[in-house]
Amino acid sequence: MSEKSESTTNKLVTIICRSIGRPDLKSALDSISAQSYKPIEVILINSSEKRLENFLPLDLKITVLDQPTPLSRADAANAGIDAAKGGLLLFLDDDDYLSSDHISNLASKMYSDSSIRAVYSGTQKVTNDGQLLDEVYSTEFDPILLMRDNYIPIHSMLFEKSLIDEGCRFDPQFEIYEDWDFWLQLAQKTKFLHIPNVTAYYRSGGESGTALSDESRKYYPENKISRARAQIFQKWKAAWTGSNINKLIGQSYNELARHCDDLNTQLKIMGEQYDVLKKINADYENLNRQKAKLEEELAVVGSSLQESLAKISDLEVEVEHRVTTEKHLRLYEAQLQTSLNEILSSRSWKFTSPFRKARTLSKTVLKVLSFHKTKMHAQKAGAEKTNNVVSTDKSHE
Repeated sequence: MSEKSESTTNKLVTIICRSIGRPDLKSALDSISAQSYKPIEVILINSSEKRLENFLPLDLKITVLDQPTPLSRADAANAGIDAAKGGLLLFLDDDDYLSSDHISNLASKMYSDSSIRAVYSGTQKVTNDGQLLDEVYSTEFDPILLMRDNYIPIHSMLFEKSLIDEGCRFDPQFEIYEDWDFWLQLAQKTKFLHIPNVTAYYRSGGESGTALSDESRKYYPENKISRARAQIFQKWKAAWTGSNINKLIGQSYNELARHCDDLNTQLKIMGEQYDVLKKINADYENLNRQKAKLEEELAVVGSSLQESLAKISDLEVEVEHRVTTEKHLRLYEAQLQTSLNEILSSRSWKFTSPFRKARTLSKTVLKVLSFHKTKMHAQKAGAEKTNNVVSTDKSHE
């Protein structure tokens, strides 16, 4: 590794912006204006019928190339390359944007080593309104992997214009993956350096046409992405050596093997989880049986409780009835006592007192006389019985 001269650290960077007049263009240009790196020029390829002056920051050097008819993505990129004056080039479409240190980070890495001619950053996907998503493009450079897939977003890469001078251009035959074909051209001439820092942002729903909700569809012949990939392979198959193709197949095999290992590991984990779930299910069924038994016992207890409550209710009614009766009896007793007291304290009661005593005495005398009379009859009956017995004995003699 050798240090580049100090004079190269201030190379002019040309940013080529392809625009179809979308409102997001202002955000894209503002992100260029905010770059910490200087100097920068912007080549704005206007493939729309709109005037773009209202989108242009005042502090940027911008050359607008208005097109009489809309250009394809490849032709617009080549128009920007032809107009570029900078020694370093970068593409930025009008729906994407950069962090303020994007170019300075890439340029500093490039200036640190004379063998580095292309360097790219990590890129994060965002929603249409700029909200960050979890999807990040940040893959280490692998020329064999680049044969199979395009994993480098176009605005993440800063490269030397000398690669253009050596014949690298965008191929107009590609309506999709024109940037992938361009990276394959650059990779024939230099290695790429990857910086994992995320300093570029890719807005979802763009016009590249390469986004798929199901990645497997890029291999279906009827899919436009599949046809575009086939077009890339058709162009490059003659340039790839047997060794390159063998490495590509080997890399795909190794990825598949790792995927199978991952699946086996997941299957083992799922098996262990299944055993745990079986035990949990058995415990759950046991708990359900216990619950059913408890519910039966509870039903019996509830029925007994209802009967007890009914009996208690009946007893409460009876008690209430008895309390009411007792109250009435006490009231009646009090009334009788009052009447008795009134009788005992009356003159008639006092006047008839001797007669009541005489009557009581006469009743007593009559009872005594009746008793003695009964006793005498009993004695007389006993004597007659004795006499009869004696007479009977003498007759036997």
